[in-house]
Amino acid sequence: MTWPLLALGAALFYGLQGVWTKRLTREVPPVVAAWALFAFGLPLLAGYLAVRGLPEVSPAFWFALTTTCAIGLLAYSLYASAIQRSDVGLTVPLLALTPILLVPVEWLLLGDVPGLRGLAGIVLVVAGVYLLNLKDLRGAPLAPLTAPFRDPGARRMLGVAVLWSVTGVVDKIAVTASSPAFYGTMQSAVLGLAFLPLIARSTAARRTSAPVPRPWPALALQGFLHAAMFIVQMEALRLTLAANVITIKRSGALVAVLLGALVFGERDLRKRMLGTVLTVVGVMLVATG
Repeated sequence: MTWPLLALGAALFYGLQGVWTKRLTREVPPVVAAWALFAFGLPLLAGYLAVRGLPEVSPAFWFALTTTCAIGLLAYSLYASAIQRSDVGLTVPLLALTPILLVPVEWLLLGDVPGLRGLAGIVLVVAGVYLLNLKDLRGAPLAPLTAPFRDPGARRMLGVAVLWSVTGVVDKIAVTASSPAFYGTMQSAVLGLAFLPLIARSTAARRTSAPVPRPWPALALQGFLHAAMFIVQMEALRLTLAANVITIKRSGALVAVLLGALVFGERDLRKRMLGTVLTVVGVMLVATG
């Protein structure tokens, strides 16, 4: 029963990270909140690498690292901006769409068609997204499905889901060519540095207004949540299939939805909880179908 507990730990940290990002972007620009994930998570990940030891690194690792960091720079900027602009209970559950986005790609490129289990999962995911965005039964029937494209935060998070569906493949290459601990440490180091010019640009744009605050303890907690999530997820992956871990991790969206209502007073808790449950179950069926 060790791996389910580790996967649940990843889910908890995943949900808390979304909620804390929302809280943090009330004090700092989204780009600073994104930077903190890596800059302040680096010490914990470096300690994880020290415990696990340095691996043999193949040349493929460096190409994969460059690719995933280039995409990650955009993806995590959009992630923090999405959470700042819209309800955390609406945006974080949309990240569960990442595995679903691979289905049409595999169909077009490989001719792979999901079985009945996978198709049932897709239907549940669509139903979940519908409930997440359902505001009034008297409105247009298809409005909840087009709502994410109209909401600025949801639209950005859909972009993150698309980008993460790409980096998911590249992440696997990077880990296979090195080790999870080495990859996580190097990614945090590279992105921690890569975000600095964006922060400088953001700060320069605010020179005529109040200076950008630096709540260091809050930034440190942001990095801790991200690094802790990565470590327990990697440890769970050592014990079971990736589909099992990722599915449980995505259930952390329920934490984000619940805390979004309790901490930020976000509305429609019941519909969003049900929508998130349907989405997570749908993803589980697609991942295991």
